[in-house]
Amino acid sequence: MASGSDVAYPPENASLMGEIASHGVIVSEMSPGTVVEAAPCSGSLTTARLAAEQGREAMAVPGSPLDSRCRGTNNLIRLGAALIQIADDVIEALGPMLGWSLGEREMWPFRAPPSVPTDDAKLA
Repeated sequence: MASGSDVAYPPENASLMGEIASHGVIVSEMSPGTVVEAAPCSGSLTTARLAAEQGREAMAVPGSPLDSRCRGTNNLIRLGAALIQIADDVIEALGPMLGWSLGEREMWPFRAPPSVPTDDAKLA
């Protein structure tokens, strides 16, 4: 979820969220009460700009390109903010300045899978 587990977002999904909760569980990595989005002129973008001016890392969670409420965060990515999709992305963005390393991350299918040895290679 791109919001806290207590936030039905977008609001028109409140009944769906209630249905899911009544038959299972609502889980989110976001803190209660939060929503991840930024319109083109939002205060979030001012904060990101000021952070960049101070040499701080800017990160953004992408949103639907069809949703105007996500244009600000998507534009941040377009302008060079680190794309955050999973927690490892944050570690990757901040890791070097903290001396952390994830090692080689699995990027398949964007990287070719390991090659399978031929019968000739198995005999060698």
